[in-house]
Amino acid sequence: MGQKSTHIDNNMEEEEEELSISLWKYNKERKKWSPKQPDQNNPTIHWEKFRVVTYNVWFSGEYQPMRFNSLCDILNKSQAQIIGLQEMTKNTLQQLASQSFVKERYYLSYIDGRTFNSWYGVVLLIDIRLHISNINLIDFPQSTMGRRLILAEIKLDQNEIVRIGTVHLESLDNKEQRSCQLDIC
Repeated sequence: MGQKSTHIDNNMEEEEEELSISLWKYNKERKKWSPKQPDQNNPTIHWEKFRVVTYNVWFSGEYQPMRFNSLCDILNKSQAQIIGLQEMTKNTLQQLASQSFVKERYYLSYIDGRTFNSWYGVVLLIDIRLHISNINLIDFPQSTMGRRLILAEIKLDQNEIVRIGTVHLESLDNKEQRSCQLDIC
């Protein structure tokens, strides 16, 4: 199912697994999120520039309702074409998926957190006008915290493709693992 690629650093050989995943698009008629495979034949819109926002939402339940409302306000006002979120819990993801600005303007990389390796993970929101040719989930080898990278391949015009992802690197006293994870990114 997934591709394996080899990463060599400091004489250590590691394999990361790369899995192709579906995007999720809100279906207004059915009033639910439905999976959508990246489409190689979508028309390409030429983008002179676009905005990318990344945000670590902090998984703690402390002040969660107030922080969530502020997060939604920031994201909605940003008018970003790509949003990368880290430390998303399943509950926060479900709350985000219920927001009208998200339903109207974005694909989600997940809607239920089933691909989280832990009780929290990373999520991409991608403007539905963008041509996404591929989206992958990459497991980091030897991650003790279930860390992953979501990487989307976006076709900006006939000859230009950009890869944008979101990641939450290993924390605590794991400098070497973070360095290896950055090399993979």
